[in-house]
Amino acid sequence: MRRPLLVSLGGGLLLLVLAGLAVGWYALGEERRTARLLSRFLSRQIGVPVHVERARAEAARLTLRGVSIPPGEHWRGSLEIRELRVEGGVLPVVFPRGRAVSVVAVRTSVTLAKEAAPLSAPAPDTLTAIRTALLRFLDWPAVVSLEMRGGEIRSGGETLAFDLKGEKSGDGKLVVRLALRRPGDPPALTIEARGAAAGQDARVAVTADGDPRRLGPFWPSTLPLPSRITAEGDLALSATPELEVRAALTATPADGKNPMAATLAGRYRPNAHRADLSLLALRWSPVLTLDLTGSAEELDTAPRLTVKMGGTVDGSRVTGDATYASVSGLRARLDLRPFAAGPLLERAGYGRLPVEVKAESAGLTLEGKAEGADRVRVQGALGLGGVEMPAWRTGARLRADVRFDGVLSRRDGRIALAALDRGEVSLVSPAGEIGRLSARSRAAGQLAVEAGIPDLSRVPAFEAFPVRLSGNARLLGALDWTGPTPRFAGSLAAHVAKGEINVGGPITLSGLEASLPLAWGPGEEAPAGAVTAESLAAFGFVLRRLASPALVRGSVVSLPEIGYIHYGGSGKGNARLDLGGAPVPLSVRLEGEGVDLATLTTEYGLTVGRITGKVRYLLVLQHSQAHGLIAAGHATSDPPGGDVNIEALKKLLAYAESDPSGILKRALESLSVFSYSSLAADIRVGSQGGRVSLSLEGKKRFGIFPGPVQAINFQNVPLSLLVRTFGQPRRDSR
Repeated sequence: MRRPLLVSLGGGLLLLVLAGLAVGWYALGEERRTARLLSRFLSRQIGVPVHVERARAEAARLTLRGVSIPPGEHWRGSLEIRELRVEGGVLPVVFPRGRAVSVVAVRTSVTLAKEAAPLSAPAPDTLTAIRTALLRFLDWPAVVSLEMRGGEIRSGGETLAFDLKGEKSGDGKLVVRLALRRPGDPPALTIEARGAAAGQDARVAVTADGDPRRLGPFWPSTLPLPSRITAEGDLALSATPELEVRAALTATPADGKNPMAATLAGRYRPNAHRADLSLLALRWSPVLTLDLTGSAEELDTAPRLTVKMGGTVDGSRVTGDATYASVSGLRARLDLRPFAAGPLLERAGYGRLPVEVKAESAGLTLEGKAEGADRVRVQGALGLGGVEMPAWRTGARLRADVRFDGVLSRRDGRIALAALDRGEVSLVSPAGEIGRLSARSRAAGQLAVEAGIPDLSRVPAFEAFPVRLSGNARLLGALDWTGPTPRFAGSLAAHVAKGEINVGGPITLSGLEASLPLAWGPGEEAPAGAVTAESLAAFGFVLRRLASPALVRGSVVSLPEIGYIHYGGSGKGNARLDLGGAPVPLSVRLEGEGVDLATLTTEYGLTVGRITGKVRYLLVLQHSQAHGLIAAGHATSDPPGGDVNIEALKKLLAYAESDPSGILKRALESLSVFSYSSLAADIRVGSQGGRVSLSLEGKKRFGIFPGPVQAINFQNVPLSLLVRTFGQPRRDSR
């Protein structure tokens, strides 16, 4: 009996299991059939494909599992909700007033597309459907609560967490709050939207507040990263249909100073295929004040955009306009008065030029046309009037003309130069064209640069350093724009037949040849070049066969080891020239030895007497913007001294009035030559001319007894007096 009983019990259990499986299979089938019906219904209601894996309807709850919105025409990302719970039953549908409906989304995941979908204007039917659905929802008397728990937004390997809560009251007021944050961090950005019906219009007021720095890679790389943003806006969707937008935004920079504010007002009219921007006001004190207006027409076929602007940028007045048509591309015009290159390059994220360039006015014309998704071909011209370098003013009115033809592309969120087919810069003075620079693409991100000044005499003299040149110069190199700061490497070759500056007397340079490697930008350092010159003459004194290695570091040119010969002796020294606006742009130090005074007097062309002996000296020269050229030197004789013709000393005493009693003159009457054991001289040259102090100590007779004249001293004798006393130098002396 036990065996049939066990068989009977086993058979009964098997029947129960099979019945349960059959009921489960039927229920699962019902859930999938219901899910398909809901998928089609939701897709029709919101206008995008919606997929629901399973749907279970209970007495007061509807549970949807595996809800997803795949990529589509207008949405290239994806949305997945693991479970969507709707509680409230059918009573809110039949008798909605006073009833409550709760919607909870569990494990929501949003995956952003790698590339955004192309922008397109919403069709009239789309706006009408949105307005109708929103008004219908707001008019529904039921109370609705919405919550998304543990939501995630994914882009590449990065994740952004979000929480969303919404409440709709029975009187038609809707409030939705969205909080974004990095996992484990406090909220980075909070957005609140309030919706309500205003007659036949649907209105949504939006506010936002947060710290974009906490968004990490989810903040657009093309925009500056502020420390805080606050925004508020109002959207009104009318029955026409028309969409009216008003918004205001404030962004605080990372340093917490000078917040930037923007105000926007516009209207979109889909039936007219037109959008109007009545105002876009940008304020960033004291940097930017800009007002823009514009319109977009024929949005359904061949869009045409127009924009006008006016305001100030870094204190400069800016005006301009631009038009864009899908057929002809972009045409733009921009005027800036005055113009400064450095601040504009910094605003664009690039480094300043080694020398600041300014102009009274700048006029830019630009044409561009898209070549693919991320490339634009541009052609344009930039004219600069009244060009000057503040550190090196010339007093001449200069003009620069720039022309370019190339391709721009987007690289790492920045606008970069992809190719330059032609680029030219010419600098013109009232005397004619000074020089021209040309550039063309050589390799990826690199430009081959060539510049030349065929006639250096056309270069106007600088006010701070009024040197005039004759000769020519040529520059060859490569410019790399791939990084945030441009880099340049090249060489400058110059031939200066003559250069002259007059500072209380002429200083003349002849036969200069320079070969200078150049480098500019991070990580760039040029090797040493070479400079040679036939002669350097100052106040009649001549240095010959000058040569030195040359280094260029930024705006500084240095000659660290100058060597030269003159008057039977030799010299060495160094020089430094700063073209970047330093208070002391030029400094020179020279040391000479073995200078034969007899050779000096002969080559200098003295008209009286004879001087013998050898001297060594130290000369320091500086040219400053405040005081002009200043030179100071000290010379001493080498043992055993030398001789000075008495007639020369008498003449100098008469001019210098250094012997009012006549005692020294009477003592010199019996001598034809004054023999000295030591000579010391000091010279100082400034903007008011030069002065010399001279001390001669007489030789002792037989090395023991004092001579007739023990010493002769001259203090602060004008250099011009010495020239008149001893005669003019011979220019043809060698």
